[in-house]
Amino acid sequence: GESISRGPGVLAGGWVAFQPWVPIGIQLELVYAQKHSHLTSSSDLKLDYVEVPILAKLKLFKSIYMLEGVALGFPVSAKVSASSGGDQDIKDQINTPDIGMVIAGGVPISGKAAIEFRYEGGFKTISSSANAALQRNRSLSGIVRIKL
Repeated sequence: GESISRGPGVLAGGWVAFQPWVPIGIQLELVYAQKHSHLTSSSDLKLDYVEVPILAKLKLFKSIYMLEGVALGFPVSAKVSASSGGDQDIKDQINTPDIGMVIAGGVPISGKAAIEFRYEGGFKTISSSANAALQRNRSLSGIVRIKL
């Protein structure tokens, strides 16, 4: 009887891309991802991960590209924050690694920057606790990529 809504978080990191085949490339990333959500019981679930996405990069038309692949997520922090102000550490109850599917699309806005939108859906349930809800990670991200 509990509903869950998305909460804001940060996605930051770096990537390396290889283009061994003309239309298809490989992109490896290392990112810090906050996956926060709000529960109707007036509490917030705050999950922070270090993720390693392994993605295929497909060049489409007019510099538009698509990314798809898998991401392995390793929990760094996991807390439930009640509206009364107390935090409960639940990191030992979180399944590790989280495995998810990533689908993204982007468009360059200059020679060194791009805008990208990404969806990631987890395959594993978040909690390893036997009586926990069958909640899986789902995230939508807007990203600005900058080449150095």
